[in-house]
Amino acid sequence: MWNVTMQQMLGYTKMLVGIMVVYVWTPALAKLSLLALYYRLNPDQKVQAAIYALAVLVTGYSVAITIVAAGPCNPRTHTDQKCLTDLNLFMACINIITDFLILCLPIPMLRALQLPVKQKILLGFVFALGSG
Repeated sequence: MWNVTMQQMLGYTKMLVGIMVVYVWTPALAKLSLLALYYRLNPDQKVQAAIYALAVLVTGYSVAITIVAAGPCNPRTHTDQKCLTDLNLFMACINIITDFLILCLPIPMLRALQLPVKQKILLGFVFALGSG
C-alpha cells in the first residue's frame, strides 16, 4: 500500500461498496435460479416447501449482508477491518450451508424416478455439476 496515494485509496473505498454488493448477489441469484429450476421439476409439496424456505433464506441473508455492508461495515466510514472480515466469514459459512442444502434437494426426485440405478446416479452427477 505504500505506492497508493490517499486519493487512489478513497477511490478504491468508493468502489468497494459496489463490489461488495455484486459479490453478495451474484451467488444468491445463481442459487435462486437453481431453486426455480428445482421447483419446476419437482411436484412434491414437501420439496417445494423446502425450496421456498431456502429461497427465503438466500434472499434474507443476501439482503441482510447488503444492508450491513452498506451501513455499519461500510469501508468509507468504518476503518476497522474486523467488521468486513467477520461479514465475509459469515457469508462463506452461510454459502457453504445453502450450497449443501441445494445440492441435496434433487435427491428425493431422483429416488422417485423409474430409471435404472446407473442412470439415476449419472443424473445425480448432472445435477451436482449444475449446482457446483
